[in-house]
Amino acid sequence: MGKKKSETVEAEKTSNNANMNAFNLERVKPEEVRDEARKLLALFEGSFINNHLEFIACSDFWPQRWSGVDKLPATSEKKKICINAFFSLEDCKNEGDVAKKILYWLSKAASGDISWSWDRQTNALIAQWLRDRCNRYLGTRLTAGDWTWVYCYIGNGINEPLAEKFIGSGYDLAVLQNERKPVYYLDDKGNIRRKKQ
Repeated sequence: MGKKKSETVEAEKTSNNANMNAFNLERVKPEEVRDEARKLLALFEGSFINNHLEFIACSDFWPQRWSGVDKLPATSEKKKICINAFFSLEDCKNEGDVAKKILYWLSKAASGDISWSWDRQTNALIAQWLRDRCNRYLGTRLTAGDWTWVYCYIGNGINEPLAEKFIGSGYDLAVLQNERKPVYYLDDKGNIRRKKQ
């Protein structure tokens, strides 16, 4: 009896999340950005758009249904994983703006340089999941190291002209690697650090 009740509660939560997403999705303007938001929600299964029109990257399928993830932690169980990776859709005007937001606000997590409060293997799986979804959306095959370049040169929106040039090049890393002055760098241990100005 308890299992049926928990399944009913879970189904109600899923239904409420879908209703909230549908309501908030209709508030996303213009139509082109709404279409991009639909693509994001389909790719980042379990993610949602909150009342502030922010896309919140989450996974409902931890980690059994993550495609592309071969090795699972021994203690894997189904639960919702929300990470501190999100961006606002409110000021996006077209597909290019959404792509820039992904590069600005999801690149650090996609590079794997985030320590969530889980064990190292779980953190790596979450970063792999996020990287896979970002690559699918952008039509790229960027590695964790490539995402580090992205974060160092255009993460957090630090260089919009360079971001536009990078997108316009078809995500050619040479565009970033030819830049002479990164704001961030990799230390001896591979951690991303901000350069002192």
